[in-house]
Amino acid sequence: MSADGSKIPFDSIVTLKVEKGMTMIRHIDYNRVVVVGADINTDANLNEIMATFMATFDESSLPEGIIMEVGGEEAEMNEAFLGMFQSMIIAMILVFIILVVQFNSIVQPFIILLTLPIGTYWCHRWLTRNG
Repeated sequence: MSADGSKIPFDSIVTLKVEKGMTMIRHIDYNRVVVVGADINTDANLNEIMATFMATFDESSLPEGIIMEVGGEEAEMNEAFLGMFQSMIIAMILVFIILVVQFNSIVQPFIILLTLPIGTYWCHRWLTRNG
């Protein structure tokens, strides 16, 4: 509709062309999606490829309303690291509980659990400097 409320003919504002297009429109959670896939060489490093891709293809360069999500091996790797991180947190909580029961104190397990990461960091730093 125009500003004065009258109807505007469709062909006055658009030009119709017959062209080849997608044969199927995919939806995920009621949103239209386009899936783009790629294969990499078996000797290629996925982390380097994804870092280069993300640096080249910035989300700020996308038009408004367009979202880019990374899937495939990258998503599986991120999911695996998330699961491993959650398992480490649960393991640290269980170790803390066992230390509290063993020492009948809350302070000593805190000292032990805070000392281990600091000692590991300095040990790693010393080993990398001294070969």
